[in-house]
Amino acid sequence: MSEMVDRVAMALRGQKIGTKVLWTYEDLARAAIEAMREPTDAMVMATDHAGDIYDAWRDMIDEALK
Repeated sequence: MSEMVDRVAMALRGQKIGTKVLWTYEDLARAAIEAMREPTDAMVMATDHAGDIYDAWRDMIDEALK
């Protein structure tokens, strides 16, 4: 399994506030997107634009979370 898949799976498993588990689709979607905010090294290496890709990726994820 890829590092990103592992991150998203862990984020979805950990969606709790106190004893209340968050089960709405919106909560789960937000948790998955937040887990993807930082690109993995493998993702960065897959592009020819490694210098600016970190900032661009974070900006795109931040926009998705608005």
